[in-house]
Amino acid sequence: MSPPWTPRLAVHTPALLSDADLRDQFVDGDGHLGRLVDELRRGGQQRHHLIVGPRGSGKTMLLRRLRVAIDDDPELAARWVALSSPEEHAHIAQPSDLWVGCLRELEAALARRGDAVGAAGVGARLAALPAAEGPRAAEALGVLRAEGGSRGGLVLLIDHLDEVLARLRAHEWALRELLSVDEHLVLIGAAPRWVDGFADYGAAFYDFFAPHLLSGLDLAAAAALLRRHAAHPGAAPVRELLDGPPGRLRALHLLTGGNPRALVLLVHVVSVAPPRGEGGGRALADLEALLDHHTPLFRARVDALAPQAQQVVAALALGWDPMTAAQVAEAARLELNLCSAQLARLARDGAVGKVALPHTGRVGFQLADRLFNLWALMRAGGRPRARLGGLVRFVEGLGGPAAAAVPPAGRAGPEAEALVVHEAA
Repeated sequence: MSPPWTPRLAVHTPALLSDADLRDQFVDGDGHLGRLVDELRRGGQQRHHLIVGPRGSGKTMLLRRLRVAIDDDPELAARWVALSSPEEHAHIAQPSDLWVGCLRELEAALARRGDAVGAAGVGARLAALPAAEGPRAAEALGVLRAEGGSRGGLVLLIDHLDEVLARLRAHEWALRELLSVDEHLVLIGAAPRWVDGFADYGAAFYDFFAPHLLSGLDLAAAAALLRRHAAHPGAAPVRELLDGPPGRLRALHLLTGGNPRALVLLVHVVSVAPPRGEGGGRALADLEALLDHHTPLFRARVDALAPQAQQVVAALALGWDPMTAAQVAEAARLELNLCSAQLARLARDGAVGKVALPHTGRVGFQLADRLFNLWALMRAGGRPRARLGGLVRFVEGLGGPAAAAVPPAGRAGPEAEALVVHEAA
């Protein structure tokens, strides 16, 4: 008897996937990969790019897949060497840390391409770098620029670019000048939000990057991602999700906002969870299992907040719909000025999103991570949990035969959520 199928997944760390797994699992729902590849094909001065999207939207996966696309294409590989940065940047404190890290990635990239001589040369230059920061940074950057010039160009793929720039804030203008004049260095970064350093007039990188905004996959792209995993002979539970009553997938897609990380984890949930009863309610059981897997992460996120910030987050979670600062203050039982300060801090950290309230001209606030909002509702128990369960069952029930066709590309945003809530009411 063959062992049960275990999907090869990397929910939080795409670096664990082989190149073959990356090719197989990646879905270019919004066409960002194709546009970035086309940009690198064209001649002349290259633009620098910033991929922006919330947690789990596929930023790291896109950067990794772009590296594989460059290596796979003879034309691109002859012109560019892609350097993937580590996903964490605690080691970066000075410019030399950034440039030395890039050289180490170049050494690894050349070895991966079979250029042992080139890799050994870069390794020798690394070993010979001086220890003092000034000379070390200057020499490491000089080596990097020389390697870029001799090899056609280097594509620096830097995840969490906002954190890197925050660590090198005193050197931002020098970095901008370097990237503006060196045609052999192209920076493609990723960040969870468009922070002040990118958006404020007068900031070093204001209007510098070409933006690529990631949002949730539409229903067709979400189904395509799941279909990649369903191709395995042992993946019957995934095929059941795709080919069974359409309401189950539609409900999960809507309530997760098409978040790619949540969808990948959903593959794991439906593949390893014990069988559930026949009939309706499957989407609710799937959602509960999905949220249970997120509990350690979401619990840590709450614990890291100050007590007043926790009150604000709880009020926003229970409210679900965008709320004004006054409404949040009333629900959280905080003075308005204290609540506004917490909302501003949470928005700056990316935990809270701002939404234009229709027909009012005012700004509303909601939790930016809608899956986190669902988790908070489930954990609240009582009436909020019961209402969420009723909503899930209602949405699942909408997927009858008349709704079986996959709709055109779109997003599960506030408008769709509002429609479902109003229909349920």
